[in-house]
Amino acid sequence: MYPSVISHKKGLFSRTTKKRHGRCLLVFTILPASGAFSAAHAYTITPAIQSFGTSGNSTVRFFTLINDSEKITPVELSVRRHSRDENGKTVKGALAEDDFLIYPAQAVLMPQDRISIQVRWMGPSDIATEQVYALDVKEVPLPEDGQEEDASGEGVRFQFKVLINYEVRLYVTPKGAEASMEVVSAGPAPAGGSKAAPALQVVCANKGSKRQSLKEARLVLTSPAAPSSKVVLDKVRMPELGGTVYAGGTRKFTVPWPDGLPVGPVSADIVVPGEGR
Repeated sequence: MYPSVISHKKGLFSRTTKKRHGRCLLVFTILPASGAFSAAHAYTITPAIQSFGTSGNSTVRFFTLINDSEKITPVELSVRRHSRDENGKTVKGALAEDDFLIYPAQAVLMPQDRISIQVRWMGPSDIATEQVYALDVKEVPLPEDGQEEDASGEGVRFQFKVLINYEVRLYVTPKGAEASMEVVSAGPAPAGGSKAAPALQVVCANKGSKRQSLKEARLVLTSPAAPSSKVVLDKVRMPELGGTVYAGGTRKFTVPWPDGLPVGPVSADIVVPGEGR
């Protein structure tokens, strides 16, 4: 899940004659890992990730909004498409109002309150590949009753209000879906200048129908110039190796040329423990 936060702070700047008041709204979004996201004196949502089926009871999942603070917190929920580019960066898609039913889509969390949210898949039951969405949970600012006066009668007072938003990941997975990773290309990266150090560029693709985590993946590299030698890159030797590749997606890695591998053409394979699950 991915959340966003808004905070409220005040600052007083001394003046001799005039009073001024200003307000600033700051929004921060927190993204999901696992479990509930928590922020001091804020609301949270759990779980951070949910998987849906395409038929039967698996099309319905429940979330819990928890307000551990002492303030009233209005929120609104919506679903949109989610994807990643070849560099692993998030690409926010269009709203998917016809694909899910959210109840309630708006809620007011009272202090120390808990509310259950039902999310139902309304899309087709015969999808061929896993579909990925983001459930956006946004805090709505309460209207201000009036401006607070500076007790000293002088100065400029600013109020900063911080809102918290969450982004929860939703996966809709057809029965029998499996991931299938392969290396599409590997070799020297395009030169960045005459003095640039050589770099290796590897492009991997998920040709399967389900997402694949690369957390435990390994790249196995060999060179025609030294067929008997083999270089294996894992998360330790190549920290960039990681993330998740969605069905039909690609991931590009560009790293310094590995020690022990002759610079030039290379052959590469990707090994993912438990691939296809």
